[in-house]
Amino acid sequence: MVNLVRLTDYLITSAAFPKRFFADFVDYDDAARRFLALGPRVVVTTFGERGSRTWTGEGSFWRPTFPVTAVDTTGAGDVFHGAYAYGLARGWGLAYVTDFASACAAMKCRRLGGQAGIPTLPELHDFLDQHGVQSPD
Repeated sequence: MVNLVRLTDYLITSAAFPKRFFADFVDYDDAARRFLALGPRVVVTTFGERGSRTWTGEGSFWRPTFPVTAVDTTGAGDVFHGAYAYGLARGWGLAYVTDFASACAAMKCRRLGGQAGIPTLPELHDFLDQHGVQSPD
């Protein structure tokens, strides 16, 4: 597993992963520093409905989730990862990429099924606009 982390540029983990990865887990800040030392440029830990935290060599930031009435969280993590990758491919900054991915995952949770709730790009941008998050495009 260590070798895989070393090959990763953007490590996105659940809150449980650092606790399993490091037998001597202390806290998330320590785990992020240790992950960054292994090679990733960015470490993101997701905390479900509480949001996510991002660490880089320059510092860290927290992003809350978007409030929705969740019907089914199946696939929310996968949607987060896919939307995050899309945002990186677009060249957006990490804060907006994280907001974009969080919004996409939150919107997915409003419908039953792993794929049924995935929003379209216009729906996602409207949702972000409604929540005061402006697109960098």
